Amino acid sequence: MRLDYHLDFENRKVRLFDKSGKERMVPLTENTCRVLQEYLAVRNPSSEKEQAVFLDALGRPMTAHAVRTKFKMICEKAGLNKPGLTDHKLRHPCLTLLLNAGVDLYTLKQIASYVKISTTAVYLHVSQEKLRDALEILPYS
Repeated sequence: MRLDYHLDFENRKVRLFDKSGKERMVPLTENTCRVLQEYLAVRNPSSEKEQAVFLDALGRPMTAHAVRTKFKMICEKAGLNKPGLTDHKLRHPCLTLLLNAGVDLYTLKQIASYVKISTTAVYLHVSQEKLRDALEILPYS
């Protein structure tokens, strides 16, 4: 992600590209914008021309490997060091939480960058189980 054309704090958006190179404009929360701006104020690039947003300890652009390593380190510090836990595996619980909070499937599809709504339907089973559990509470079920 580059500072010069990816981040738009005024409109609270970030321009991202998926694995196939397709461009996506992703909205940012107010809190995310604030935290990013705080980070950008203290980040220390290795050169004045460095436009990468996330930098390593030497002020160079962070690689995907460095992000995974940092994620693993944070998980260990938080006591969440589970075998096979990756940054990508946060996707399912995040989308499930959004669905359970009332976000509709179409919006969830957009957030997840899925092409088909049917791909998003995999998250419905969680809500159906909650619905079944809720109905079990009825005295004459």
